[in-house]
Amino acid sequence: MYFKVEQISKSLYGAEFNIVDTNGNKLGNVIVNGRMGTMEVNVQINFIKDTIVLKYGYKNIKEAIKASFGKAIFRPYDVIVNNREDGRIGTQYIKQGMTSKIAVKELTLNELKFESYFCGLGKEGQAYSIYTNETQIAQINKNNEVINALHKYEIKCIEDKYVIPTLIECIYIYVFSDYTPGEKIIKGKKVTIVNTTDKFLKSKYNANFWKEN
Repeated sequence: MYFKVEQISKSLYGAEFNIVDTNGNKLGNVIVNGRMGTMEVNVQINFIKDTIVLKYGYKNIKEAIKASFGKAIFRPYDVIVNNREDGRIGTQYIKQGMTSKIAVKELTLNELKFESYFCGLGKEGQAYSIYTNETQIAQINKNNEVINALHKYEIKCIEDKYVIPTLIECIYIYVFSDYTPGEKIIKGKKVTIVNTTDKFLKSKYNANFWKEN
């Protein structure tokens, strides 16, 4: 399945997105609400018949302390699907070599684990490869250009059953990487070019995924 998540509005502490298919038909929307003094937000994803809520918070002080030492996920959100708590998403920092670390977005949903790996492709854009059980099940592509502070993501999944976890990964990526609380709307074009050099992250990117699926 191929679809897009397109930001249609931005405020000082919020954002709204439309989820559309290849023909531009609206499949749902996403509402992000934040507040002054924090990077964290409340998220509601409405997709066809499903409602998914992302709610920030560590389970307890012990988990927060573990996260500060890289032994638990950082910036965790509970995932509530149709009023039932079904999972959790956060960022896990994995040590690579002696000094470097990579950030992996980890989602647990209905006892399945999904990982998102970022790869900056230079002038070609940015890609997030989504895996479960060592198999790539989706890819999120993002252009280097952001017009009027509105972000757009293109998504392709190998099966429809992976749409919901990939949507959750996509919005968490926005919250973690692209959400800028308190920033006024900047009219015009902003270009960000990233070249990933880490061999492990590059190995997770399949340049032919879009064509093969």
